[in-house]
Amino acid sequence: MANAQEIARVRSQASMEATRLHRDLGTTYDGPVDVLGIARGLGLVLMMQPLDNLLGFYVRGDSTSGIVINSQRPESLQRFTLAHEIGHHVLGHSHSADDDHALDRFDPDSLPEVAAQAFAGSLLMPLPLVNRALRDLPATHQAHALTPSDAYLFGRQLGVSYQAAVWALHRHDRLSLDDARAFIRKRPLAVKNALRGQDPVDDPHADVWMLNADNNNLSVLCRIGDEIRVQLPEDTSTGFAWLIRVPASGGLFDSASTDTQLVWSDDDLHVNDQPVLDADADRLAAAAPEPLELVQDEHLGTHSARLDPEPTDPQFDLLAGLADPRASSFPGEGGIRSLTFVPREEGPSQVLLELARPWNPEGSARDQYRLELRVRPKQLAGQGLFVPSAEIWVDEHTVGA
Repeated sequence: MANAQEIARVRSQASMEATRLHRDLGTTYDGPVDVLGIARGLGLVLMMQPLDNLLGFYVRGDSTSGIVINSQRPESLQRFTLAHEIGHHVLGHSHSADDDHALDRFDPDSLPEVAAQAFAGSLLMPLPLVNRALRDLPATHQAHALTPSDAYLFGRQLGVSYQAAVWALHRHDRLSLDDARAFIRKRPLAVKNALRGQDPVDDPHADVWMLNADNNNLSVLCRIGDEIRVQLPEDTSTGFAWLIRVPASGGLFDSASTDTQLVWSDDDLHVNDQPVLDADADRLAAAAPEPLELVQDEHLGTHSARLDPEPTDPQFDLLAGLADPRASSFPGEGGIRSLTFVPREEGPSQVLLELARPWNPEGSARDQYRLELRVRPKQLAGQGLFVPSAEIWVDEHTVGA
């Protein structure tokens, strides 16, 4: 068994190699590390396929080396596994195979695994990215102790699992060992439910984005199936409500909706139990599913709403927005409009809301709220072979042998 001094030396050297690789590649630290791009830049052949209990493995060849990643695991685990296997490659190790427990446990008898693990952590969580994520946490803005929700948001910003985020916060002296262990005992689903204030609307493994007026005009890097929850002040007594312009989904005050609606009468609201249809309703119902689906739409009293802020830095993960996104203000304090969107397709999508009079939807809007979504697949990559030079790999390694 290696002694503590030797283990510390191996970890330090591996972390320095990851830092050197970022410097050589010119990493910009404006979002989660592009671990696929790093593998491509190193000339590695990558294959995604089912592997039963294996998370992944690395094979070193004379001229070309390759990595195989389990295609059936969550993206955050795939990212960490790929970073771990890249570590074996960069650090000069030979073949390596990692099972379900290899990335969770500490094995002082295997210095190559200690090194690859340290490399992966530094590759996915470089210090500039960590500092940026810490700066944008609600706990930092509100000057309170970190919560499990903060740890979840921190991990989501870095593209790593909740558990990896907790231990990173401990390594950076933001959590004590006892607090880190207490956080780990909380399951990620319970943490996300506490953040959203209710059960998931679709996929319990999806990430959750809690956005409000501070996040107007921002670009969100998310995944298929994520919950994009938007909460905005809405005082219906003013005669104005948020109308959904994009996507083409009927909201509470949009005539295309077939759900029970709140409707206007004498400048006030009442519940209409009959579906409200317009000439386009049948066409909308028969159309192909929207790339971005409205799955939840409610008008809440202020006492029941959650307005937990997301990070407001427009250059970090919420990539492009106003110079000061908090400068936008919304009239009315009489309630909260709560909407949840779920992206269904990869690619760009948009949310556009306008604060207008529902009985005069073509009239001038008092304000706008816009989000640009950049939607990634649920997993790191689809099943298959991803190559810089597939022919070399096939020639050098007998497939199926």
